[in-house]
Amino acid sequence: VYHQYLLSNITDGSSDPIAPNLTDEQRISYLDEEIEEISDLLEDYQDIKWIYNALLECTISKARIGSSNMEADSRTEFGTWLGKLRELDPQRQGRWEDMAQTIQIS
Repeated sequence: VYHQYLLSNITDGSSDPIAPNLTDEQRISYLDEEIEEISDLLEDYQDIKWIYNALLECTISKARIGSSNMEADSRTEFGTWLGKLRELDPQRQGRWEDMAQTIQIS
């Protein structure tokens, strides 16, 4: 939870950020590193929904900061991670459907 707070503070540029002088390029670079580090966890922990959720949130934040559409590779990975979340956490199907519609993935 604390890591999620720190990440959102860096990426969202809240009113009192902990890193106020980061450029958008630095924020995107940080998110790329986070995605890589979190993805490494999947080698040993493929059935932990929080890993997939973190990957989705980082990918959405990266697209939001870049003010652009998600790259094709990221969109494919996003769809894979979202499918795994649908499998691991069926009680939140509505949330996953909303997320898919936001990114326009079926």
